[in-house]
Amino acid sequence: PENRRKYEEEISKMENERGNDVQFVHLEPGFVVKTTLAGKEAAAAAAAATPVKCFVNICKSSEVAEAQARAASGQGGPGQQWSLPHSMNPEREDLDKAGKKCLVFDCAFHPTTYARGEADGRFRDMLIQ
Repeated sequence: PENRRKYEEEISKMENERGNDVQFVHLEPGFVVKTTLAGKEAAAAAAAATPVKCFVNICKSSEVAEAQARAASGQGGPGQQWSLPHSMNPEREDLDKAGKKCLVFDCAFHPTTYARGEADGRFRDMLIQ
């Protein structure tokens, strides 16, 4: 904790000198989604017959704004349109249980948004997608 505090102070100072405002997002653990990578990297992996395994850590952080809903109507009739603020880090490489390379992402939502996902399966699916 002390080293982290010092690190954050130093980074904040350097970024402030450059005219940038920095806010660190502190994550609380949640659940993990296991998936595979889509897009160019996946096409290259498919050519090699090796899918790229990914883990997405769905986390909580009070530094992220809460989800907001507003009334909307579409072809299916009235409904809601959601804004889901989140913070997602760049991918990082890691090893899975078998020692094979994989990619890991951390995606943080506000604790209230996260709790709604725990209570409502359809909302949880929306967070994951």
